[in-house]
Amino acid sequence: MRTREKVIELFMFEPRGANNDVYLLSYKWRKQEYKEDKPVLDELIKEGLVTVVEKDLKTILFRYQPPKQGGKRKGAGRTPKFKEATTTFSCRVPVSKKQELTDYVNAKLAEWSQGSE
Repeated sequence: MRTREKVIELFMFEPRGANNDVYLLSYKWRKQEYKEDKPVLDELIKEGLVTVVEKDLKTILFRYQPPKQGGKRKGAGRTPKFKEATTTFSCRVPVSKKQELTDYVNAKLAEWSQGSE
């Protein structure tokens, strides 16, 4: 039986998806390799790292999405400008008013970030 790391390594052969962050692996039903790897795949499915994409009479296709990396150390990353939670805001504006609105918003953000320090 292959180890968990070895099975995950098999997925990494050909990245797909918009950001190359999705990996597919195909097994033939009733083949020795699938039978050996099934306990490891079941464990990965239970953890939510692997999902079954397609299942037919001859093959089974799995999808693996690795966990996101980074941000695990205390204090890692950029410090926020504001002391409170923030959100993203967007709206439609006329093209002729875009620069005027951008300047106003940037001035207000600078004012607020100075006030929160």
